[in-house]
Amino acid sequence: KEILKLNLQKDHEKVASLVTKADIILMGLPAKVQSKYSLLFEDCQKLSRSGAYLEMTSSRNKAFGMHDLNALAQSNLLELHIKGSSSTDQWIAPPFLPVAGITFASHLATECLAAHLQSLKAGGWVRRTVAMEEAVENLMVPLYSKKLKESEQQEFLHNGRYPCYAIYPLKDKGHLAVASVELKYWQRFCEAFKIELAPQERFSNDKRVFKIIAQELSQYSFERAQTLCENLDACVSLTGP
Repeated sequence: KEILKLNLQKDHEKVASLVTKADIILMGLPAKVQSKYSLLFEDCQKLSRSGAYLEMTSSRNKAFGMHDLNALAQSNLLELHIKGSSSTDQWIAPPFLPVAGITFASHLATECLAAHLQSLKAGGWVRRTVAMEEAVENLMVPLYSKKLKESEQQEFLHNGRYPCYAIYPLKDKGHLAVASVELKYWQRFCEAFKIELAPQERFSNDKRVFKIIAQELSQYSFERAQTLCENLDACVSLTGP
C-alpha cells in the first residue's frame, strides 16, 4: 500500500488523478470542503465511470457531531459501564478503549467491500453514507437486547457476573485476569493455584466464591504467579508491571 500526504489546494490535479483510478473513495471531509475542491459525489462521477463512494459521518444527523462516548450513551450500552463503576467521585471515567470507534472501523471495512462488489456488479457508481451511530446499533446493541435491559440483571459474563471471569489482585503488584470459563480451564486454574472450589461454582453468583479466590490469590507474589502461568493452559493471564 502507499500512503500519500497531499495538499488539496496545491495538489488538486494529483487528487483528481487518484479519484480517476480509485475503486473506493472514503470521504470524511465536510461538505463545504468537498465542494470547494470538487470532491463531491457528482464531481467524482465525472472523473470515472464506476466506483464506490462512502461518506463517513459520526451521526446520522449530519447537523450534529458525535464522539465515541455519545454513541455508547445513545445506545444505552454505557449503562453497563456506569453500573459496574466503583468510582466514589461525583463523575465516572469513560471506558479506556474507544469501542464505538473500533466498531465503526470494522463496520466501515465491511461496507467498503460490499459497496465495491455492488459497483462491480452494477458497472457504475455506488453511493453510501456510513455512520458510527449505525455501526454501534448494528454490531453492539444486539449484545444488550431489549429483554436484557428490561430484566433486573445488571451483570453478565463479561462484566463481572461470574468468578471464573474476573480480575484479582496479587500479593505485591499486578493482577491475574481469570477467564477460565470452560470446565477444563477452571480445573487447571484451581489446581495450579490450590483453590478448593467445585466445578459448578465457577458460575456462582455468590460473592463468597469471589472472596475465596481473591483471598487465595492475594497470597501469591507476581513472580510466583508468573512462574505458575508460564506453562499453564487455563485462560489466565498476568497484567501489571
